[in-house]
Amino acid sequence: MSTRQDIYWVNLDGHWVQESEAMVPVENRGLMYGDGLFEAILYHQGRLMVLESHLNRFFYGLNHLGLQFSISKDELSRMLIEGVHRNHLQNQDVIIRLQCWRQGGRGYAANTSMVHHYVSFKPSNPTLENSPQGIRLFQSAIPLAPKSPDECMVKSSNALRYVLAANEAIANGYDEALLLNSEGYIAEVSNANIFWLKSNDLFTPSLACHILRGTRRDALINKVTSAPKYQIIEGEFHTNELFDADLVFTLNSIQGLRWVKSLNQTELAVAHDQLEDLTKLYQEALLR
Repeated sequence: MSTRQDIYWVNLDGHWVQESEAMVPVENRGLMYGDGLFEAILYHQGRLMVLESHLNRFFYGLNHLGLQFSISKDELSRMLIEGVHRNHLQNQDVIIRLQCWRQGGRGYAANTSMVHHYVSFKPSNPTLENSPQGIRLFQSAIPLAPKSPDECMVKSSNALRYVLAANEAIANGYDEALLLNSEGYIAEVSNANIFWLKSNDLFTPSLACHILRGTRRDALINKVTSAPKYQIIEGEFHTNELFDADLVFTLNSIQGLRWVKSLNQTELAVAHDQLEDLTKLYQEALLR
């Protein structure tokens, strides 16, 4: 018998139903072709974190994919808050997943721009505190696929390369995968953007490396740019840059800032004072 915390309300095409009752046809374009996109949004201490950035990316992606969503940003924001309250999760950290895919069935050529949507709500452990243990990265043999500048703003449902790279890392005994782009430059981690610090210079791959433009990435860059202590440098970099860094860390919407302990079998430096300082800056950036 299910307990109360096992029962969650979700929103499927504007209707609130219990998760176990939410059903979609097997032949749907999201499943068959990855013809859609998603956002993972964190609810923390009564707030939807960096919501504007998430919604801007979501609606930008819809436009890029030629999809029409009948719900406005304000209506969507209210729906997300309503879902948190319906599930009695307002005093917890909550992972909200907003999934959207094109209506229709078989055939690569689409005959509609209308969409289906699904929003789920699940409690999470606190995520804004930096993990006391660093993560271990494995350099994947799977290159990141080239993206146009517009595609860097789309969190596509087609995430096969990230899945394969993440599985490769786990199979080799590591926590996450580091992906390079097709030209051999550092791109991103299988589930996050990557940064590293050398003296007071904070480096991160540029969008020219075909990375996803992360909402947390933008938040930290904007915060650091407004502060005099660190200099942001975006560009194309080789892996050896990480071995010479004072600190390497990753950022994503759910797990926040995590420092990197090692790459392959090589231990990386960790400047604890700078880690504490950048973690503070990151948290301030989210609460603006």
